[in-house]
Amino acid sequence: MKSAPAQQDTATAPGRATLAGTFVAVVVLLFAHLGTAPGVGDLTGPDQLLGLVAGGLVLSISLSVWAIKTLYLVGRERRWSWQIASAPAVVFTGLVAGLIPW
Repeated sequence: MKSAPAQQDTATAPGRATLAGTFVAVVVLLFAHLGTAPGVGDLTGPDQLLGLVAGGLVLSISLSVWAIKTLYLVGRERRWSWQIASAPAVVFTGLVAGLIPW
């Protein structure tokens, strides 16, 4: 009778794709908030709404993936990686940039 192999570390830290999705979503949300975009000029009301919906959707997906991967990594395997802090840092930076009066 064979014994089961030792369980290997299967969880990985949130990677570049999660960080890239978060960054793109925050940039789109900032442009929609400011009402202007490079190469496009001033955004109209429907353009801003489309930017807010698209940015919010991408941000919610990216942060859901980030949360699930983080919970698996920290909760199940009891490991830590500095890549975990990257997505919240981007969101916090975008929040601060959005609160600055332009």
